[in-house]
Amino acid sequence: MDLDQPAPDGLGFSVAIHRIEVPGCVDRRDAVLAAIGRLRAVDPGTPRSNQGGWHSSSDLHERDDVELRWVTSRITAICELFLRASGDIDADQKLAMTASWVLVNAAGDWNMPHSHHGSDWSGVLHLAVPDGDGPQDGTVVFIDPVGRRHGHPTLATIAPTAGHLLLFPSHLVHMVAPHRADVDRVSLSFNCDVVDR
Repeated sequence: MDLDQPAPDGLGFSVAIHRIEVPGCVDRRDAVLAAIGRLRAVDPGTPRSNQGGWHSSSDLHERDDVELRWVTSRITAICELFLRASGDIDADQKLAMTASWVLVNAAGDWNMPHSHHGSDWSGVLHLAVPDGDGPQDGTVVFIDPVGRRHGHPTLATIAPTAGHLLLFPSHLVHMVAPHRADVDRVSLSFNCDVVDR
């Protein structure tokens, strides 16, 4: 499933942001969340763009855990298929995951504006999204790189959906709005490069 998200003010957005359902993710979500719980018990986390919350180490795709390997390899395969179908990857190229990490945001936690320069494609897979999230609760906010239009930046806000990922060019500045629910919001973010086969 592909969603080219327009800016909410109707002026348009200069970069396509893709929403892709990850088949099997909802069925294996509990096992993946259990693996994340085991990782969190031994990984103190690292501060990055997160303001509060827990940001794991960035090597999930290299770990021996069966569930973490499953979800990261599934993400890579689905993104590669999508980018190949859209013409963003040639037949003699493939997608290689270079970093992957988990964010667990509790009530009040958020992520400040940032980008993932140095990679080709980035994304986030939402694993646990509390029921009843409000329209601004934990939404991913993208800032149009074209700049200001009519005196304000053009934004695209996308509410998280469990089992779906957002895929976007790594240079795109984005943030996560504050999480307001009492139940944790869990997501897995990643960077990928297009490389020769």
